[in-house]
Amino acid sequence: MICMHVCVFAASTDSTGGAFKMGVGGPDDDHNRWQPWLKPLPILIFHSWVGLGLVYLWPLICFLARHESKSKDESLRKVEENLQNLESKEKGRDQSHKNLHEKINELEGQIELKASIHNMSEKQL
Repeated sequence: MICMHVCVFAASTDSTGGAFKMGVGGPDDDHNRWQPWLKPLPILIFHSWVGLGLVYLWPLICFLARHESKSKDESLRKVEENLQNLESKEKGRDQSHKNLHEKINELEGQIELKASIHNMSEKQL
C-alpha cells in the first residue's frame, strides 16, 4: 500500500516552480528539471497518508506491530522451553536406559556365578 502511494504521489515541480508534474520524466525531458522530485516526496507521502487517514491509524499500526512481535517472541520462547524440556527428558531416558543395561549386566553376571556354583555343587555330590 505504501509503495502504491509513493508511485502515485511522486510528483515534482518544473524548473520555474510551477505546477506539479507526475512521474520522473521521459527520455526527451530535461533531466535537471526532474531531479527535484525527490525533495517533495516525503511531504507528498505525508499528505497522502493524512488524506487517507492513515496518520491517525499510525499509533494503532505501531501497537499491533509491537503486539505481534511480542506474541511471536513469546511463542518462540515457549518453543525453546519445550525443546529444552524434551532434551532433558531424552537425557533422563538415556540415563535410565543406561542404568537398566548396567543392572541387567550385573544380574546376568550373578546368574552366571550362581549357575557355575550350582554346577560345581552337583559335581561334588
